[in-house]
Amino acid sequence: MEGSATKGMSLLTLNESETKKTRPKNSYIGRILVKGYNTQLSHDDVESSLRKLFSSCGEITDVYIGVLANNTLRSFGFVYFRGEGAVDKALQLSGRDMGGWNVIADPHPFPKDADCIGAAAVYVYGECAEEKVLGLDGSYIGEHQIIVKLVSARRIYTVHPRRRHRCPFPVKKAKMTSEE
Repeated sequence: MEGSATKGMSLLTLNESETKKTRPKNSYIGRILVKGYNTQLSHDDVESSLRKLFSSCGEITDVYIGVLANNTLRSFGFVYFRGEGAVDKALQLSGRDMGGWNVIADPHPFPKDADCIGAAAVYVYGECAEEKVLGLDGSYIGEHQIIVKLVSARRIYTVHPRRRHRCPFPVKKAKMTSEE
């Protein structure tokens, strides 16, 4: 084991402890659905107005407003918060005048079971790796039971899912050349 790992303490244990220190409680993460803005306004203007209005409620981790194919805004968007009571504070601002439009804020909670299962990915390479990994199903590592199956990513998050699923590399279009 390298670095600052304490003798007898696994790297997994150290990472779990670190995560618990820095990760906010699920009850401190929330989101609201917003509507009421003019969809002909610029994306930046609406986002800026929403950030300004809700900045006193808690830490805003994301403002998501979808854009339609005709380059107009969707009629609703999402504001993601981190902070105790942030969503409740934001809901109290529903109906506020935003310079010609009234913001409507509705609760948009995460599903109750959204973060009840933690998961980690482990890569095992070698001959008969799949067969051996499936054989681990139901066994334990310390107090953690191993369940081998397909799991999804966590569903309580501080940014809109489109930020997590976006391709990290821009897709380049092939240039057309004329044949001479």
